Amino acid sequence: MNNVKIKLIGVLLFAFVLLLTGCAENTAEPSPTFEAKGKLFYGEKGKFGMVKLNGESGEPEFTVEKGGHYQLYFLDDSTGINGEGYSMTATHEETGKKIQLYKAMIENEQSGAKLAFDQPGLWDISVAVDKEPYASFIVEVE
Repeated sequence: MNNVKIKLIGVLLFAFVLLLTGCAENTAEPSPTFEAKGKLFYGEKGKFGMVKLNGESGEPEFTVEKGGHYQLYFLDDSTGINGEGYSMTATHEETGKKIQLYKAMIENEQSGAKLAFDQPGLWDISVAVDKEPYASFIVEVE
């Protein structure tokens, strides 16, 4: 009887570990796009949006190694951030690798940027203005 109880406890413990492993899987997905100012943006609605300016028709918005030119919009104009510096970093969801994407100044609530990613997958982009967190969102790089 003790052998049966030990096996049952073992099976229950194994099932519990499987349940925990299933719950710990990465469930991140790209942030939804949104429309503002007559454009379709990637970013955080009401705060920050970006639009790709170059590339071939049908090409993904975010490509590995090739990079792209983007127009960045700081949509919350109530913050008075013109003339402030901003930086963009990205963290790969699977590997945790962090890269510096771009740094520049904000002019007329906008900036241009050339961004490149070195591996495919989901990337969590963080935007900081004057070193303070401003916006974050997830994109899929192909």
